Amino acid sequence: MGIVGIDGSPSCGVGKTLALEKSFDLTARMNIASVTVDEMNAIIQQCLVDGNGFFTASLQAELKRKQRDVPYVAHNLMEEIGGKPSRIALFG
Repeated sequence: MGIVGIDGSPSCGVGKTLALEKSFDLTARMNIASVTVDEMNAIIQQCLVDGNGFFTASLQAELKRKQRDVPYVAHNLMEEIGGKPSRIALFG
């Protein structure tokens, strides 16, 4: 049993999360009428920071409080955006 998070997510990041304030600032400067997926992906890349997302941090704290040792693995969102397949094998 284990938990799969998504590095780069502001909620589900395991080792990498999104600096929300910086991402909001950069997003607010964009021309909403012509924004592209590539521009949004570039903002995500610029705003990655080390740490857990909000949900992951809360879940880890609760599991620790209940003395449950559950392993975490992280799907790499930036690799997925770059077209690489996930390296996480869910089933043997």
